[in-house]
Amino acid sequence: FSTRDLTDRLHGDVRAATAAALAEHGLDEILAAPNARDVVERGLTMQLQPALQPLGLSLEGVRLADFGGPAVSELRQKFGEIDRLNRELEANRRMQDAVRA
Repeated sequence: FSTRDLTDRLHGDVRAATAAALAEHGLDEILAAPNARDVVERGLTMQLQPALQPLGLSLEGVRLADFGGPAVSELRQKFGEIDRLNRELEANRRMQDAVRA
């Protein structure tokens, strides 16, 4: 078989595995938390390996593309700030509920 055949055969499997991983771990989580990226990469490897085995292939690992530069750094900072604000909001809600009780 050719690499084009392989690409055509695995395209759906890769797309489905990636969509499932992003549904479980949002893009903001992946960008903001390096450990989330590792979890997603390991999960994709485990999901894709069964699709390769019938072809006699094995998968050493999956690496998500790493984007850099000032725009990505700012985006990561903003996601971190949003996460912090969400945690503060949740803590304030719990305190208000405690005061009402």
